[in-house]
Amino acid sequence: METKCSVCGNGYDVRDYNGGLNLAAVQNARSPGIRSKIRLCPKCYERRLIEVQTNYWKEHIAEEKLRNGP
Repeated sequence: METKCSVCGNGYDVRDYNGGLNLAAVQNARSPGIRSKIRLCPKCYERRLIEVQTNYWKEHIAEEKLRNGP
């Protein structure tokens, strides 16, 4: 089993996290849409979390603008 971060290669405090959602990519998963796990160090996990949260809010704001008009 790989003990290094999937992003930077760091071997410090690496943990498994879900790779994200991809409904088209997974057919035999227990939870549809969940990709395989990725290994991340704390620094890369934090960067990924910020990116995911930022994208979530961008999409949410865009949906609200569509519902409520310009």
